[in-house]
Amino acid sequence: SSTSSRDLTLQNTSRASIRSSNRLKQHKSIRTSELDETHLAQQHATSLISNDESSLFSQLMKVTSNNKSISMSATSIALIQKIIENWIAEYDNSRSTGLQKIIQFIMHSSGCRGKVNKNLYESHVGAGFSNLITKMIENYDEESADYPFVMNNSLYRKFKNAHNQFWGLLIKQCSRDIIYDAYLMDNIIQLLTEMCNSKVRAFRHTSTIACMNLMTALVRIAANLSNQLETATVQLTKEEEKTGRNKSKARINQYTQQKKDIEEQSSEIEDMLNSIFKGVFAHRYRDVVPEIRATCMVELGNWMHILPKVFLTDSYLKYVGWTLYDRVKEVRIKCV
Repeated sequence: SSTSSRDLTLQNTSRASIRSSNRLKQHKSIRTSELDETHLAQQHATSLISNDESSLFSQLMKVTSNNKSISMSATSIALIQKIIENWIAEYDNSRSTGLQKIIQFIMHSSGCRGKVNKNLYESHVGAGFSNLITKMIENYDEESADYPFVMNNSLYRKFKNAHNQFWGLLIKQCSRDIIYDAYLMDNIIQLLTEMCNSKVRAFRHTSTIACMNLMTALVRIAANLSNQLETATVQLTKEEEKTGRNKSKARINQYTQQKKDIEEQSSEIEDMLNSIFKGVFAHRYRDVVPEIRATCMVELGNWMHILPKVFLTDSYLKYVGWTLYDRVKEVRIKCV
C-alpha cells in the first residue's frame, strides 16, 4: 500500500512536470511567433522608408516599436508631440518642404514605397494631386494586399494608435496659426479627398482614416471656438450695457475684435469640416470595404459627442439610421 502510494505520487509529479513543460514550450512558441511577426513588420516598415530616418513615418515607427502596450503611453505621446514640434520648425522655415514631409508620411502609411517629388504637384497648376497619385500607384505593389492598416501584428496595431494620435496632436499644436494659413490644410484635405476616390484600397482606406481623425480634431477646435464665442459675446454685451464711468470704450473695442477674430476662425474651421464631410464621409460611409464604413461611423459618433448642437441633428443622424441596415454586423455595431 505504501509502495502504491509512492508510485501514484511519482506519476502525479511526472504528469505535472510534463504539463509544466508543455506550457513552457507553448509560451515559448507564442513568444517566438510574436517576435517573428514583429520582425516581419519591422522589415516591411524598413522597406517602405528606404532608410530615410528623417521621415515622419520612420520617426513614428520608432516611437511605436518602443511602446510596450497597444495603447500609447504618456511617454510615447510626448515623443509624438516632439516630432510634431520639430516638423513645425521645418514648416516655419519652408512651407513647401513641410507639406512634402506630410504627404510622404501619408504615402508611407498607405504602404506605398514611392518617393514624393514636389514637381509632381507644384508644377501642375489646377491638376491637384492627380499626377502625384498616379505616380505613387505605379510604385505600389498591387500584388500584395498588405499595408499598415490591415497588417494584424502588435507593431502595426500600435502604429494605428500612434497614427491617429499624430493627426490629433498635429491639428492641436497647429491650431493657433498654421491651420489658418490657407496652405497646409487646403493641400492636405485636397490630397486626402482625391486619395479617397482611388481604386487602390490601401490609398482609400488610409486616407479615410486620416481624414476622419483630422475632422475629429477640427470638431474639437470648433467646439472650443463655440465656447469662446459665447464668452466673448457675453462680455461684449455686459460691457455695452454699462453706463457712465463704468462703461469702457477700450474694453468694448477689445471684446468686439475678439468676437470678430473668433467668428473668422470658426468660419474657416466650418469650411474645412464641410470639405471633409462632403468630399470624404458622404462617399466613404458606404464604401465597399466594411472597415472603411465602420471607421466613418465611429468618428461620426465622436463628433456627436464633442459638438452635439451641430452633429446630433437630423442632418447627421440620418447616416446612423441608414447604416443600421448595413449587411455587415461589425459595421452595424458601430452605430449603436
